Amino acid sequence: MHCGAAGMQPAISRKVSDMPYHGFDLTNSSVVITGAGRGLGAGLAEAFATAGARITIADLQPELAETTAKRLQNSGTAAIAVACDIRDAQQVAELRDQAIAAFGTIDVWINNAGINIPGPAATLELAEWNQIIATNLTGTFIGCRAAGEIMLARGRGSIINISSIHGHVGSYVHQAAAYNASKAGVINLTRSLALEWGAQGVRVNGISPGPLATELMTTRLANPEYVQLMMHRMAIKRVGTPEDVAGAALFLAAPAAAWITGQILAVDGGWLAA
Repeated sequence: MHCGAAGMQPAISRKVSDMPYHGFDLTNSSVVITGAGRGLGAGLAEAFATAGARITIADLQPELAETTAKRLQNSGTAAIAVACDIRDAQQVAELRDQAIAAFGTIDVWINNAGINIPGPAATLELAEWNQIIATNLTGTFIGCRAAGEIMLARGRGSIINISSIHGHVGSYVHQAAAYNASKAGVINLTRSLALEWGAQGVRVNGISPGPLATELMTTRLANPEYVQLMMHRMAIKRVGTPEDVAGAALFLAAPAAAWITGQILAVDGGWLAA
């Protein structure tokens, strides 16, 4: 750019962009997280607590929800625990209502709860298939709808659905056809709701984590052969942690992501790049 005499700089007027940036401010946001009694859900709850949010911890096992909530409360975070089976629409509606009673509204809803029953498809019981689909896919839809009712009425809100890398590709380190199918469904459910609700101010995005070091992975991660297979696929040669996923969730929930919807962010150490 031509600036006139040597050493002179063009005059630059002060813009909005020069002001302090608050795009990542989640202070006092009301956040609901399902499956937050342990593992990834608990890690997400702790991350949102550090960002100043008020947290509703939901879990099928009430004692786990209470443990997470008390840990947050002890660190100064406003948090409540709610026992909830995400397959039950009435229980999910009650979860929503308790969050609103405690914190006035719901700004962010994270559908994290899910299950897996790995094994060959040829021997998977139909009851097991139904249980996985009911939890991972139907349960996510029930959560989206419960949150959507409030957010659509307000004209704003962020829903984040936790899928998996195995919603994009089949798993080659273990067999889990029902889980993979359910997580693929979550991905397209996310895109569909984003299109339906975007014009009304509600953003719906997803995160597809790779393998994470959580309680549910303890046995597998103790198997060197299993770990070696995973490392072969991953660009970043380590297993992920809930903290790795938390940054993506905080971003998608924040005002900084106001023009982002219908996206599935892979947090996978490069798994899907292979």
